[in-house]
Amino acid sequence: MVAQAHGHDDGNQVIGAPQVYSFEPHQSELCGFVPDTLIDISDVWDTKLAAMRCLEGQQKLWSYYENVALQRGAVSRRRQKGAASGPVYAEAYQKIFPSVVPLLG
Repeated sequence: MVAQAHGHDDGNQVIGAPQVYSFEPHQSELCGFVPDTLIDISDVWDTKLAAMRCLEGQQKLWSYYENVALQRGAVSRRRQKGAASGPVYAEAYQKIFPSVVPLLG
């Protein structure tokens, strides 16, 4: 905590607070989740699916999360400027803190 504490002078460099992201929950509409970041997970989709299938008690969610990943992939492709192709599978995240940017773009 001290490493990100501006005003705490102990002689070390302050690294600042890192961004924190929330992962998209099941039934996101009930939680007020609003995605603002999409990450391409196409390269690791098979590994993620295999991991999900280890949770046999959650079999009904396997196809749900695959459909969500496909939908997020479609949104990602549309959001890429001029991209003819793009992610097949993507995950959505929500930033907890605002981002500081030099300009909008």
